[in-house]
Amino acid sequence: MDKSSIEDICPLSPMQDGFLFQSLYDPDPEAYFVQMSFRFRGELRQDAFQRTWRLLSDRHGALRSAFIHEGLGRPAQVVLKTRPPEITFTSIERLAPDEQRRRIDRFKQQDRRRGFDLARDVLMRIAVFQVQPDEHHVLWSFHHILLDGWSMSIRSEEHTSELQ
Repeated sequence: MDKSSIEDICPLSPMQDGFLFQSLYDPDPEAYFVQMSFRFRGELRQDAFQRTWRLLSDRHGALRSAFIHEGLGRPAQVVLKTRPPEITFTSIERLAPDEQRRRIDRFKQQDRRRGFDLARDVLMRIAVFQVQPDEHHVLWSFHHILLDGWSMSIRSEEHTSELQ
């Protein structure tokens, strides 16, 4: 990690400390992996969608963070100056509805098995599947160390208002 890319270095909150400890103790990639999905109806402008998620990441340092522990007395949260989320768009609208569901389910399983390396990976991924010309299935994956239930609802409201 290049020092010029770092915005801040913070101690972990007690909750983050616990998540990091458990993630190191039990390296199951699906542990503390959060995956949410929803359907979006209407036109989806990919550029606006990506810009909104990037703005959300720019606004909240936690979403640009890495969590390091090797060679340190105490683990640290390293907030990077920029770290846009990983966003992919896939059109599956030509597939039959059953095949669409299977394709999305396979992706969900692969994404969970991929997990997150807390020190190296972008810790938030968004996959968008176009299932109809005006309907999209959105899958949002992140490590629980980034967001708890309380902060997630705040960020979801911000994200929704940015799209309008």
